[in-house]
Amino acid sequence: MTTASDRPPEPAGVFSSEPAGADCFQGADFVARLHLLQHLIDSSDLMVLVVGPDGSGKTTLLEQLARRGADRWQICRVAPAPGLSAGGVLKQIAQCCELPTDCGDVAMTHLLIERAGELRRSDRVPLLVVDDAQVLGLDALAAVIGLGGAPQDQAAAWHILLLSEPGLEGTLVTGRGPLPPSGKLQVVRLAPLTAAETAEYVKYRLERAGVAAAVELSPEQVAQLHREGRGLPGGINAAARRLFAVRPTQPTSPPVRKRGCTPRRKASTATSSEPSAVIKITGML
Repeated sequence: MTTASDRPPEPAGVFSSEPAGADCFQGADFVARLHLLQHLIDSSDLMVLVVGPDGSGKTTLLEQLARRGADRWQICRVAPAPGLSAGGVLKQIAQCCELPTDCGDVAMTHLLIERAGELRRSDRVPLLVVDDAQVLGLDALAAVIGLGGAPQDQAAAWHILLLSEPGLEGTLVTGRGPLPPSGKLQVVRLAPLTAAETAEYVKYRLERAGVAAAVELSPEQVAQLHREGRGLPGGINAAARRLFAVRPTQPTSPPVRKRGCTPRRKASTATSSEPSAVIKITGML
């Protein structure tokens, strides 16, 4: 007996969210950025800022990066929120490190720097990660940057990775916000998918969900998904949901039978064993 959970998902549902787990679409730019970030964390003392618009894949990139460094990095993630204070940021990091959180900001900062030194001496990289860093206020951002340490204190400093929508870079480098140590900021920008990568991305999502054989998209429709989504995975997902919502209509009412008449039966060439028809999307967005 086939249950709802056994049936493949509707095509529109395939693009409702990013696939969970280690498996994800990795275009050439994604892989290059992943290698670069891993190198910067393992082999430099630079503070790293990853910049990309909403839907560009920053969180997906972070998840893949965390898996690569799971055996040698001590990762503490800050959950930013509007109005989060510097003390609130420090408490989150202290909780991650299982340190006291009721001893004041100065004492917590000192304890966190001590913990970073302990981790480095045991060949672990203390990595502080803030996704959606543009949400943080200046005081909270200053508390994060302060844990990066001065150049002479790198033996007891946290490595800092910020992920943000465009705008935070200007705040950091123009003096409108807290300044990282001179020459210690590395900006990594996420590029949109190319048209060819968009086609590969759509194909990957359909294949991974097991519905690729039942869906047929024209090159023009794939090109439109790329334009509508601006090459951003999140935007492509939204455009694909709209496209796949346009489904062919099927007759639901039986033919009308007149009283006293027997309807003719047309010869059928189909059998119950024939495969389901391919869903061919004919409407454009």
